[in-house]
Amino acid sequence: MDTIIPTGVLSKLNRLRKLSIDVNLDDEWWDADVKVILNELSCLKSLDNLELYLPSVELLQQLLEQLRPDNKEFTYPYVYNFRFIIGRHRQCFISRLLHEVEEIFKKQKKRKNCPEYINNEGMLIEITEVLNHATIFFLDRHWMMKMLFEFGNENMVNLRFCLLVECNELQTSIDGDYEYPSLGVDKKPTLERLTYLGIHYMSNLQSIWKGSIDEGCLSCLRILALHMCPNLTTIFTPNFLGNLRLLEELIVEDYYNIKSLVSQESLDLKHGYVLRWLKRISLLDLPELVN
Repeated sequence: MDTIIPTGVLSKLNRLRKLSIDVNLDDEWWDADVKVILNELSCLKSLDNLELYLPSVELLQQLLEQLRPDNKEFTYPYVYNFRFIIGRHRQCFISRLLHEVEEIFKKQKKRKNCPEYINNEGMLIEITEVLNHATIFFLDRHWMMKMLFEFGNENMVNLRFCLLVECNELQTSIDGDYEYPSLGVDKKPTLERLTYLGIHYMSNLQSIWKGSIDEGCLSCLRILALHMCPNLTTIFTPNFLGNLRLLEELIVEDYYNIKSLVSQESLDLKHGYVLRWLKRISLLDLPELVN
C-alpha cells in the first residue's frame, strides 16, 4: 500500500476508542503518512487511547492543534491515555541498560500518558504541554539540558516514572534553589509523586540533588537506579537522604570516581533515621568507594 491508512478512512471510524501504530523509527515514508493521520484525528470523538511516533516537534504541534477544540485551552478532551515517541532516529539504547531496567521500562510504558523525547535540544512549549499530563517520562539524548527542572517543576507534578539516558550536558538532576522563569507559578514539592528515577550514561553529571530541599520532595521515591556517570563522586547529601522515606531499592553501577554514597558536609540528619524501608542495595564496580 502507498499509505498505512488511506486518506478519508480514519475520519469515518467515529466510534474508534484506541489507535496504536507501531513503525520502524528509521522509516522516512512515515513522515507523510503521519501527517495524513493527524489531519483526521479531530473527527474521532470517541478516541481515548493514542500511540504514535512523531519524528519532529512540528508534528507534535500539529497533533496538539487537532486535539484543541475551537482553540481552547489544551485539556486532552478526547485522549486520556497516550504514548508518544517524539524525535528522529532513536538508536537501540535499551541493550546498554541493565536487563531489569529494560523490563521495568517496557512494563511502565504500556501504561497511560508516556512521552518519549529523543535526540532533541529545546524546551519547546509543545513538550512541556504534553509533559504536564504525563505520568511516565523517558528522555534520551537531549543535547543542551543542564538539569531536569528546565522542563519546569510545575509540568512534572504527575510523574511517577522518569528515565534519563545520555543527556551529556546534564550537570545535576534537580536543583532545589532553581528559580522558575515563569512568574506566578505555585511552587509545589518537587516530584512528590515520583516512585522510580533512573539515570544512565551521563558524562557530565555531578550531583543528583543540589541546593535546599522541601518537605515532600521525592518523598514517594521507591527505586533509584544509577549507571555509568563518571563525574559523580557522591550520591546523597544528608538532607536529601532524609527525604527518601520510602526508598526500597538503590542500584549504583559503574561509577569509577565515586568515593562516598553520602557527602560528609554534615552529620546531622533532620529526619533522624534514614532509609528505614530499604530492602535491596546493589553496589557494582565502584573501585574508589571508601565510605
